[in-house]
Amino acid sequence: MAYVSPNETREYKSSKTSYSSKYYDPQKAHEYYLQNRELKGYSTKGLSDEGKEVWKVAKSNINSEKKNKLKEASENYKAKVATYRKIAADKRSQILETIKSALNSIADDAKKQRLALSLKQKMEKSKLSASQKSERDSATKTSESKINSETYISKQRKEAIRDSSQRKVEKLREAMKNTKATSVKEALKRRINSEISDRASKIKTETDNSAETKQNIRDARAKTLQAISDKYKKSATDLSNEYSSLRETLSEKASAEKQSKRDEKQSALTDVKNSMNTSIEAAKKELESKKNQITSIYSSIFNSEYSKILATHAKDETTSKSSSRFQITEAQQAKLKQMRESRRKRKRGV
Repeated sequence: MAYVSPNETREYKSSKTSYSSKYYDPQKAHEYYLQNRELKGYSTKGLSDEGKEVWKVAKSNINSEKKNKLKEASENYKAKVATYRKIAADKRSQILETIKSALNSIADDAKKQRLALSLKQKMEKSKLSASQKSERDSATKTSESKINSETYISKQRKEAIRDSSQRKVEKLREAMKNTKATSVKEALKRRINSEISDRASKIKTETDNSAETKQNIRDARAKTLQAISDKYKKSATDLSNEYSSLRETLSEKASAEKQSKRDEKQSALTDVKNSMNTSIEAAKKELESKKNQITSIYSSIFNSEYSKILATHAKDETTSKSSSRFQITEAQQAKLKQMRESRRKRKRGV
């Protein structure tokens, strides 16, 4: 069955009838009539056999054209939906790529800041170690200096004791040489022995006192070194805690920024989805409206074509009653009668 677009002006004219329309091709009408004897929607009781054939063909072509129009509207709808989905997919890809880049940037920045913190912590820890070593060295040096000083002073004191004692002993010995009295010599000898014994006692006392002094210096140094160690141990702990807190703050900040970007992504994806759904819903409503419009237009075409065929191919009233569901006015009846008379005259060759 040939399809003719409503935009074409070509018409088919049958040699058997005065009905002409783009929806009727008399060349295939009879064949179609034999294949499709049952009609639907419109009553054909008021039509002649030729009218039934004409209506059947016209109806088929109208339905075909209507179907093509509906198909075209559906294809346009599908194309719009595909476009909206493509736009949404592109926007989603762009959003995901943008957020991925932002997340990587946040991670890179956080990594750089962590490295900077680690380097700064190492530098400050190194400064603490250097300062601690300097204080320990200073305390040790001061202690050693005091011990050396005490050793030197103690040595000087012991030398002074020996020198003083030795002079006394020499004087006593000289006195022994110059006396002949045995009792005096014995007395001087006892004094010499006493001086020597006293000298040894004094030297021992000096040695013990010096040793005690030096031990006190060493003890004080040990306490000083321990205090320095404790102080720097606390400083190192405080430094570690400080940088741990800074790293934790940095991690929390990075996590918050990442979560913000993820929330931003989710919101943007939701907006894209809602926008796409809104556009598709609008296109769907437009499709329904277009279908209703096409249905309305072709309903009018059906009525118009049916009325024209009924006007030109009604049954002869002398042989059959019309059972058409359409009410024909008196003017239309007069026109039909006139048209039938014209056909009879043509058949008689008048």
